[in-house]
Amino acid sequence: MKGMPHTVSALGHVLIAFGAIILSPIVVALIEREYFAVIPFSCASLIAGGLGLLCRKFAKKTRNFDTLTRNEGMLIVCLAWITAAAMGAIPYLFYGLSPLDAYFESMSGITTTGATVLLDFSRYPKSFFFWRSLTQWLGGMGIIVLFVAVLPQFKIAGRQMFFAEAPGPMEEKVTPKITQTAKALWFVYIGLTALEILLLILAGMPPFDAVCNSFSTMAAGGFSPHPRSIMGYESDRIVWIIIVFMILAGSNFALQYRSIARRNIKILLRSEEFRGYMTIILAAGGCLSTVLILGEKMSAVDAVRNSLFQIVSILTTTGFATADFAVWVVPGQVVLFSMMLIGGCAGSAGGGVKVVRILVWAKYLQR
Repeated sequence: MKGMPHTVSALGHVLIAFGAIILSPIVVALIEREYFAVIPFSCASLIAGGLGLLCRKFAKKTRNFDTLTRNEGMLIVCLAWITAAAMGAIPYLFYGLSPLDAYFESMSGITTTGATVLLDFSRYPKSFFFWRSLTQWLGGMGIIVLFVAVLPQFKIAGRQMFFAEAPGPMEEKVTPKITQTAKALWFVYIGLTALEILLLILAGMPPFDAVCNSFSTMAAGGFSPHPRSIMGYESDRIVWIIIVFMILAGSNFALQYRSIARRNIKILLRSEEFRGYMTIILAAGGCLSTVLILGEKMSAVDAVRNSLFQIVSILTTTGFATADFAVWVVPGQVVLFSMMLIGGCAGSAGGGVKVVRILVWAKYLQR
């Protein structure tokens, strides 16, 4: 257990930082006058911070993480996600969820899975839904990637944890230093989230809902404060805005950063994976639109909008819905099901197998 002090000490830093993040829903609670919500998040923050200090005390002789190995980095990432989900579940206990349901909901958020145990949304305050969406937003880019960007202790050793958590099959840096790479990715992530919030508000969505839905969109997670998901807002403009940002959430953030930094959209368009990604969306969207027009007797406009939204939502593993596709004709359901087997691009918030692996498989099949 030679590397255990490094692992415990690094985990302590992560828990302390995560404990500070848990305090953020208190701001929403105060704005909405949900003063009773201060206690759950304060308790969770104190517990996370206390455990973090204990971990650091246990490994008090460990101050330098520069010798961290790849295996230790992977272990830290694994433990960080397990313990972060546990800490994130504590506030849910105050709202009547059982320990198992609370941990399920928290883990679903942190991993951006999007599955939920909630039935009656009216029982919970806004601070509850804010935390629920925030956990997805943090997990979308990765909590370790965040801490590598902001914690000076991980300035060098963060490389091992960064590549252990970063989505996609390739190790890719956009800047020479790994901390700068993490900051660059978060720059794109935060910028797109802020832009989506603004556009959703301008489209008529309530500001609080715009924040929560934007968090879940960019994380490709699917948690929404509305019990009927996006269909509950009954707005075509909102649907099209979310389609665009789901596509961006499922695209490689490193390539998006390069495109922004060099002000050259061709950098993104030259990516074979991105072109394949867009081809899949357009081809599947066209097939499903045809099926809906012929089988469900939808108008062309409704068919295109509903098909593109559901294709992108399922392809990127976001999970939002604008229609009950369970009642669609079987050929339409087959098209949607096939999207589940692909996923988003490497280096994106989207889950799944990843488009790049599908392209590699297709090339081998062609040979």
